[in-house]
Amino acid sequence: MRVHSDAAVITSMAVARVHATASKLASAGTVYNDRDASAAEDLHIAGQALEA
Repeated sequence: MRVHSDAAVITSMAVARVHATASKLASAGTVYNDRDASAAEDLHIAGQALEA
């Protein structure tokens, strides 16, 4: 199951980057569109599923 474990780590890193970017945009007062927010949420859900 090493491949699954590696995929979970990579996905978690990607999710963290998306959330960090979203946080930076929000703190800078930049409005990003609903599609970007939806993509960030989808990545978060995928990351949680892989970690389970």
